[in-house]
Amino acid sequence: MLGVVILCTAVSMMCFVVSFLIWKKGKLMLVVGFNEEKFTGNQTKLAKAAGLLMSGMGILVLLLPFSLQYLGALTGPLYALTIVCGTLVLLKGAN
Repeated sequence: MLGVVILCTAVSMMCFVVSFLIWKKGKLMLVVGFNEEKFTGNQTKLAKAAGLLMSGMGILVLLLPFSLQYLGALTGPLYALTIVCGTLVLLKGAN
C-alpha cells in the first residue's frame, strides 16, 4: 500500500507542475491538440480552464489510494465520470 501511495503522490505532483505551467505560465503547447494558428478563442481562458482541470486531476490522483481502500470497486467509475465531466466543461468553457 505504501508503494501505491508514493506512486500516486509522485504522479499527482507532476499533474500540479503541468497545471502550474499551463495556467500561470501560459504554456498551451502542453495541451494536447492545441494549434495556435487554428484556435480562435481566448487563450487565457483556455489556459485557466486546462490548468484547473489538471489541478483537479492531481487532487483525484492523490486521493486515489485512499478511495480505493474505502470505496473499492466504485472508485473506477466515479473517477472516470469526474474526468469526463471535467473535460466536457473544459471544452464548453474554452469556446
